[in-house]
Amino acid sequence: MFIRLVFFFTFLTFLGCGPSDGLSRIPVKGKITAIGEPLTGALVRFVPLQSNMGYGGSAVTDANGAFILIDSRGFPGGIVAGEYLVAISKLVKPEGAQNSNKSGEDDPSGGRETMPVKLTSAEQSPLRFTVEKGGPDALIDIPAEMLEKKRK
Repeated sequence: MFIRLVFFFTFLTFLGCGPSDGLSRIPVKGKITAIGEPLTGALVRFVPLQSNMGYGGSAVTDANGAFILIDSRGFPGGIVAGEYLVAISKLVKPEGAQNSNKSGEDDPSGGRETMPVKLTSAEQSPLRFTVEKGGPDALIDIPAEMLEKKRK
């Protein structure tokens, strides 16, 4: 009986535990479009700028280009408020199907990156978004001039 009680209270303790880093997270959802059309099956990464204490997050867009970010360390509830660089990658297999490789690099099995390097690299991406409590959804439209120079 004693062992069951210890197990029960230990279980309750773990249920109440949130992220152990003490950072407050904000749910972030949004939509990515390219020249006004939904960008489906794209990997979206929010990479924190140096002044941001968060770890960033990522998601894959659905058929409407919509996404809900997941903290890069797997914590629920979104990401930490602050300014982020936004990198977008879309890998496609030769037959046109969405590639399962989400690394942002060309896939050795024949998949290729279809987005320009300046958008796939967090260091080069001109896309920015500020996450703030009660702030707007992330609505990002990639203009035609950013899509012109694709990888060869």
